[in-house]
Amino acid sequence: MAVELSKDHDNFLVKAAKWTKAHRNLYCPITAVKHIPNWKRVMDDLKSWGLVQPYKAGETVIITKAGWEYLAAEHPEIVMRKHPRSGP
Repeated sequence: MAVELSKDHDNFLVKAAKWTKAHRNLYCPITAVKHIPNWKRVMDDLKSWGLVQPYKAGETVIITKAGWEYLAAEHPEIVMRKHPRSGP
């Protein structure tokens, strides 16, 4: 990746990925990452770098393939996390 991510950019991706994995969903609501300082600017940066894309009129965010590749390289524990199945 040609872009060096700041702590806030990395934190945004990590929080969104953890929420996405925990809820077994394709997207993360903005409320899960709103506590990050300047989250709108951070999201715009990540969007321009192709790591995330807004969804549902900007109320949610989807991590792109490039975003998941970054997370796999920097935070493999998040990407490899498995969840037990419910039921018998």
